[in-house]
Amino acid sequence: LITKELFVAIVVMAIATSVLAGPMMQRALGRKQKRGLLDLMHPKAGVVGKLESANREGAIRELTAAAAEAFERPADELFSLVWAREQIMSTGLEQGLAVPHARVTGLDRAFIFVGISPPGIDFDAKDDQLAEVVCLILSPVEDGAAQVEALTAVAGGFTDEEARRRVVEATTGTEFRAALATVNSGEAH
Repeated sequence: LITKELFVAIVVMAIATSVLAGPMMQRALGRKQKRGLLDLMHPKAGVVGKLESANREGAIRELTAAAAEAFERPADELFSLVWAREQIMSTGLEQGLAVPHARVTGLDRAFIFVGISPPGIDFDAKDDQLAEVVCLILSPVEDGAAQVEALTAVAGGFTDEEARRRVVEATTGTEFRAALATVNSGEAH
C-alpha cells in the first residue's frame, strides 16, 4: 500500500513535472516562447508617444530617431533602411495601423517602437484609413522569424477596436503603457 508520505511525494512530482514539461519540450524542440507586444518593445524607448509629423516620412523619422538613440546608432542609418523598405511597398494595414519595418545588422532580437497620431497619417492602407497607431519594427538581418513574430504581435494586438482606441486616447505615459498592456493581454473588454 501507499503511505501518506509516498502519496505526497508522488503528487509533488506530478505537479513539478507538469509545470516543467512545457518549457522543457519547447527547449528540446528549439522553439522560442511566444512574445507579445510589450515583450518586444524596447525597454528604453519603445513608447515614443504622440507623433508630431503629419506624413509618413516624418513619422518614420521620429520613430527611427528614438530607435537610434536607444541603440546608439546613427538615426540616418536606421531611417534609410526603413524608408527604403517603405518605398518598395507601403506598410499601412487596415483599421488605422501601420508597421514600417526593416532588418538591421547587429540586433539580437526584434524590437518595436510605438507612436500615436490621433489625426492619423496616410500610410496608403487598403481600407483608405489613416494610421493612428504606427509601430516601427526593427529585427535582425539573420532572423527572418523575428520579424514575422513582431508583425504578428502588432497585427494581433490591435485587432480589437476598443483596445486600439485606448492606446490612441492615452494622454500620459502611464495611461499609454496601461493601454498597451491591455492590447498585449487581449483583455480590451
